[in-house]
Amino acid sequence: MDELAAVLTETGAVAAPLAFAQSYAICRALERWGSPDQKDRYVESLASGEQRCALALSEPGDSSPLATGSVIYKDGLISGRKKAVPCALESRLAMVSVRMGDSLQSRLALVDLDADSCRLTRINTIDATRRVANIEFENADADLLEESDVLRTVSEAATFTALEQLGAARECLQMSVNYALERKAFGQVIGKFQAIKHKLADMYANIEIAGGNAAVALDRLDDRAGWPLHSACARYSAIQALEFAATETIQVHGAMGCTWESNCHLFYRRSRALALELGAVDFWSQRIIHEFGKSAEVAV
Repeated sequence: MDELAAVLTETGAVAAPLAFAQSYAICRALERWGSPDQKDRYVESLASGEQRCALALSEPGDSSPLATGSVIYKDGLISGRKKAVPCALESRLAMVSVRMGDSLQSRLALVDLDADSCRLTRINTIDATRRVANIEFENADADLLEESDVLRTVSEAATFTALEQLGAARECLQMSVNYALERKAFGQVIGKFQAIKHKLADMYANIEIAGGNAAVALDRLDDRAGWPLHSACARYSAIQALEFAATETIQVHGAMGCTWESNCHLFYRRSRALALELGAVDFWSQRIIHEFGKSAEVAV
């Protein structure tokens, strides 16, 4: 997992225009729940990058990444809509969370996005590099993962995304430190002013908290107890760390931070995009409360 963490943080540090964190979560879902045939058909090509797969979770009218109210699976086909699917326009496949017929059970299914039964509509977002689209399925063929767990896949994707956010936040801090040691005002570098020092210190503190939570969550993923709680904590603190860092680095850079030539806006855009994918901060704060409640019940 150390190698994975390094790759994900570096991906975030360069604001790479891809959804590597979600792609890895998709591969893990296939490895865990896929049939031998599904593994043969998908895992190698996804791992090599030969084909890309988008993670389609959220639905119109519901921001929860666990929503499966409108996309129904029946007799090998799915119908319904998923909204704001990141990197959908550059993917040939989608891993879609679906509801099993009239039951309340949810599963994951793979769908060929090139099929006529799938209609993609591009939507403009704050981060154009993610190439987000709404997807409408109309009796689309779906390759179901029989025993899949949507919550586990969402939690794993959130943990991997937290590492990407952590890398981006660290880069924002480094950019800010470098600029504060170069830019001069009133005869001295601005890094000597307390107002700038406080911003940098707060950025550092948030990043360290997020880094600790991400490390614990990554360690807990492989069937160790408490993974839902730790994944939620990692996701929540990473959202906070990157949003604060991305905002404050613009402030540290002053007028330069508001220009197209500066990289600050790239990280601010990415922070907003990643904060909404896989469920916003309110969803994850509720997950933390829910999991803490379960832990307290077990302790009693």
